[in-house]
Amino acid sequence: METLNSFISTALKWAGAAGFFLLAIVLLFWPLIEGIGQLYRESFRISRARLHEAFLSIAMALSGGLIIYFDGRLDTILRKPIVTNLTIPRAIDRILESTSHIGYLRIYALTSQAIAPSFGGHQIGIDRLDLLLMEFNSFPGKEKFAERVDWNISEWTQMKDNRDNRKVKQLNVAKYGGLPDSYVVIVDTRYMVLGSFYPDEQADLVVVPRQPVLVDGSTEDGAQMIEAWLTTFDKQFSYWKKNPPRTQLTPN
Repeated sequence: METLNSFISTALKWAGAAGFFLLAIVLLFWPLIEGIGQLYRESFRISRARLHEAFLSIAMALSGGLIIYFDGRLDTILRKPIVTNLTIPRAIDRILESTSHIGYLRIYALTSQAIAPSFGGHQIGIDRLDLLLMEFNSFPGKEKFAERVDWNISEWTQMKDNRDNRKVKQLNVAKYGGLPDSYVVIVDTRYMVLGSFYPDEQADLVVVPRQPVLVDGSTEDGAQMIEAWLTTFDKQFSYWKKNPPRTQLTPN
């Protein structure tokens, strides 16, 4: 259904573009067209009223094409690059409500405990998932959060290993050291869920997440934001994959 809708949308936009082009040609060469029409009317004895009806029909068809074209353009122009006032699950749900397939999913988070259930609850196919989570064993007294990270990794692993309902084809996992200042979920180059953390000495989790924003990659500003974060993520993931952080379990 998604492929059919995309095809219809593309066909309508091309039809609109063709209408715009033809209307420009008609306006540019109108004196010539009018002369040809006059000759045609005299040769075939067509009344002026019938000829005007024919030209009116052509104009209406071209106008319809223009409406279709600019309707599609306005949808893109007026679409906001960023949507706010969303929770993490709701932001992800909005993405997954519009697609059933993801080519490349990137996740940078603390534990992903607020992210994994949303993907698990949707019928979604993911070709590749790069998962970058925090190494809590770097911090004394935070071992229980390290266990939570491992538990969430097992959730993603189940999405990959479940033969009856396999959601993830390829899963790559790395852990980073230090305290994060942000979290991000990047869906291909189409969408991004981006949020920040703030430190809280009273918080058991060391940092507390703020509400995220949903970035739409179909807009120019949104596409630039996603591209910048995508590049940053790939470099971070590659670094921590090759250089795992030292932990209390790492031998001296």
